[in-house]
Amino acid sequence: MTPATPQRSSRDAVAGPFYTAAKVRELLGGVSQQTIDARVARHTLFALTTADGVRVFPTFQFDARDVPLVGLAELLDILASSVDEWMLASWVSQPNPELGGQSPIGWLRTRPGDPRLLVVARSAAAAWEQ
Repeated sequence: MTPATPQRSSRDAVAGPFYTAAKVRELLGGVSQQTIDARVARHTLFALTTADGVRVFPTFQFDARDVPLVGLAELLDILASSVDEWMLASWVSQPNPELGGQSPIGWLRTRPGDPRLLVVARSAAAAWEQ
């Protein structure tokens, strides 16, 4: 297996670096593009679409073994219908005062299963829907 080297992009400042779809298929054991698409639809993977129509996958959603973070699906389920994907990427990757200054993704890494993150996410989603 080749190393999981992120693809560099000008959008790295918002939510990067990113993996390509081909790299994610490889990381997940050579699954098909249809499997990747289904996982994005079920919120077990998070993808962003660039202005030129290319789908990229923020590396922040993977742990040190390149496995999607535990709890990611629950977080995305709460937020995905409330805001566009780029806003969601920014929110989950930026420090959040309600989480003691830790980003939601950082919270998932350090406190898997802690329900406080989902409470904060529900509050954000409710605010965005108003």
